[in-house]
Amino acid sequence: MDNRELEKKIGYNFKNKKLLTEALTHSSYANERQDGTRCNERLEFLGDSVLGFISAEHFFHHFKHLPEGELTKRRAKCSPAARIARLSSPMRLKLCSPLSISTAA
Repeated sequence: MDNRELEKKIGYNFKNKKLLTEALTHSSYANERQDGTRCNERLEFLGDSVLGFISAEHFFHHFKHLPEGELTKRRAKCSPAARIARLSSPMRLKLCSPLSISTAA
């Protein structure tokens, strides 16, 4: 699936196409190219941090009766990867497949 197909399928046009390509590029593909192609690992780090903050704030405000240890356990059960898989499944997206990412670039 190329970027245009993805945009059409999700109904959103990205302004920064280079950033979209980087977000969808697996590190193994970038390493194979050896031409300065950037992979998604830095963006994944940033995204995981943002999602971690949002989920921590949610649990902090909605479960005021729970101690820190229980809040941490509950937040850990909310895996971003599992949520993304559930959300992308109805659209038949294969965002985590290195093969589909390789052919998109």
